[in-house]
Amino acid sequence: MAAMWTIDGDYMEPDGRHAKGRAGVEQLFTREQQTVFKDSTLALTIETVWFIGADVAMVDGKYDLSNVRDLEGNPLPVRSGHLTAVLLREDGSWRVAAGRAMIPVPLVYRAKQ
Repeated sequence: MAAMWTIDGDYMEPDGRHAKGRAGVEQLFTREQQTVFKDSTLALTIETVWFIGADVAMVDGKYDLSNVRDLEGNPLPVRSGHLTAVLLREDGSWRVAAGRAMIPVPLVYRAKQ
């Protein structure tokens, strides 16, 4: 998965965990895939793509992460959230320069709709 990142790209998890550079992204993904995400499935729904330039795009969408287990091996509910990524075209391929995953939470100062 980390091969989809630029050499100096980065990624941030919803809990704020941050990986910098393709090697750092690979380390983060390796740790996760060997434990809690070992049997997981990630479903992405791209909602918008904004071409900032010929070789730069921003992508927004939703994700659903299923079949995740906690550190004791117990199943966890599906994690749904929002993702934003900046993509760069390098050598004819689109790669992630920056990826952000977030889990929307209700804000106490907003009126319920």
